[in-house]
Amino acid sequence: MPENLVDIDEAHQLTGYSKGYLRILAGKGKIEADKMGNSWVINRESLMTFARRQKRADGRYGPKPRE
Repeated sequence: MPENLVDIDEAHQLTGYSKGYLRILAGKGKIEADKMGNSWVINRESLMTFARRQKRADGRYGPKPRE
């Protein structure tokens, strides 16, 4: 796989986003991705740009933890 592309597993490891959420982002066009067979292949730069925009002030990604 080219260096600028990652699969769902690697995207999950890079961002901490769940695999289901990554599939939703790809399907909605929020991140650049192509479907190859049953799997998504995601553009690494697009994924990291999205993640940087979503990163919270406390350094975490995603929603606020439940209390």
